[in-house]
Formats: sequence, structure tokens, C-alpha cells
Amino acid sequence: MSSQLGMLLAICITFFGIAQVSTVARIWIRYRKQRLWWDDGWAFLTMLLSILMDILMFLDGVDPLVPISPHMQIVHYWLILISFTVAVWCARISLMFSKIRLIPLFFTLRRISEWAAVSFFLACLGILAPKIYICASDRSWYHMPIPRCKVGLNPNIAIGELITDVLADITLVVIPIRLLGHVNDLAKDKRRMLFIIFGASLLTSAISIIRVVFLMGSSYHYATSVILTEIEVGTALTVANLGVMIPFLYRLIGKHDRDIDSKPYTHYPSFQTNGDICMRRVSDLVASGIRSTSVRVQGPEPEDNMSN
Repeated sequence: MSSQLGMLLAICITFFGIAQVSTVARIWIRYRKQRLWWDDGWAFLTMLLSILMDILMFLDGVDPLVPISPHMQIVHYWLILISFTVAVWCARISLMFSKIRLIPLFFTLRRISEWAAVSFFLACLGILAPKIYICASDRSWYHMPIPRCKVGLNPNIAIGELITDVLADITLVVIPIRLLGHVNDLAKDKRRMLFIIFGASLLTSAISIIRVVFLMGSSYHYATSVILTEIEVGTALTVANLGVMIPFLYRLIGKHDRDIDSKPYTHYPSFQTNGDICMRRVSDLVASGIRSTSVRVQGPEPEDNMSN
């Protein structure tokens, strides 16, 4: 195994290791608190795909750690092509569902977020389909010493993927900001923590931009491309886990009021006489209603003749 391949494996395993360990911790935390939901399922799927990509890394290169036949090298490339695209979008869908579970059922923003999650799934298919078509329609790369389809060098594919990545990550930031705009009594430090968690999704876009610019540049190198690909997947999965890991760390140091990781579908609307809607957890009702989140809703102006 060459020193270049060794460095490549070390970087990829490091990023994937952090992402996978945080995902296992996330699943354990949610299972222990009985808070497992769809976002955890998508995160688990992303982790499985990242493990697959880790395994495929040992089969890559001119002098792979585990030699494989030419036929298996073709299968190997197809697996990398599909698993990368699906893994990045699964991480985004997981992050979107993490936001959906925070939005009350009667909010229009929840429906918008649910449709956004559907659009992410369709975007994944829309990005993956042309990649598969290009590589399957021209099989001349099958006969290369190291079979690699040059689909990543196609400017239309690269630009289309970049646009969908940026739009998706902006959506992941705008939706929670819109939600926080409805919350009146949230402490400044807790609001700041939420902005950091939600804004971290832009890191994936930054890496995606660097990867696409590198692919379209004249200094293209396959090993560097693979590193950027693995970093993008690892970053997307780690960002998807922040919403669970950071509140858990706050609870460990005794700051229980920083817990934003609630059970899904356990909030009910309690309409107050002053026009507020008090969102309370069912578990909090049993515990004498310790925590509540107030959302201000503008009601109709009272008429003067109503008292007559």
C-alpha cells in the first residue's frame, strides 16, 4: 500500500469515525430516552452507507489493501458512486426530520418542512439518475486498468449537484430561523445554541462547493477528490447528529434547561385568554407543568360594542 493511499485512508477513517461514533451515541441516547423517530432512522441509514464507503476505501487505488478482480473493480466504482450521493442526502433528510419534530402539528411551517423532506428525496433521485445514465450509457471506462467513470467531470452534473446542495442547506437554515421567530420567551444563550446547530449545515455546502470547484478545475486528482467526497459525507452525518449530542452534553454538565431534544408528537396546544398558545409536553403535565414554550398568536381586536 502506497503512502498516498495510507494518508487517504487515515483522513477518511478519521472523519467517518467521528461521524459513526456520534451516530451510535445519538441512537443510544434517543433509545434510552425513548425518543427514537424518523430522523434517527435516516441517520442510521447514513451511518451504514458511510461504513460501506469505509470498506470500499480498502479496495481502491492502483495498489489496494485488498486486491480485487477487474469485474469487482467495476462493481466497486458503482457502489461508491451510488453510496456517496445517497449518503449525503440521507444525512440532509435526517437533519430536516430533526427540525420537523420540533414544530407543532398545527403550524403551517411543519407542512412546508415535510414537503421539503420529500423534495430532498426527489433531489437525491434527480442527482443520482443522470449519473447512473451517463456511466451506464458509455461503458468504455469498463476497460480501463482502474475502471472510473468520469461523470464527476461533467460540468452540467457538477453545477446541478452544487445548486441542489446549496438550496437544500439554505432550506435547513431558514426553516428553524422561521420557527424561532415565533418563540418569544426563549433565552438568548439557548437561542444562540440553536442558531449554531442549525447553521452548521452550511458546512456541508462549503465542502460541496470546494469539491465541485476542484472537479471542474485543471488540477483534478482522483485521490484528492475521494478525500473531499468522504469529508463531505462525514461532515453531513456529524452535523445531523449535533441536535442530539449538544443538548446531551448540556444535560451532562447540569444545564437541564438547555434540553431542546424533545419527544416527537408530545406537544399539545393550550390556548390562553391573552392570545398566547402555550406548547406543553405531556410529560411536563404529569410533573406539574414545569416547562412550557409560549408562541404569540395575534388574535382579533376586541370591538367596543362587545361589552354592550
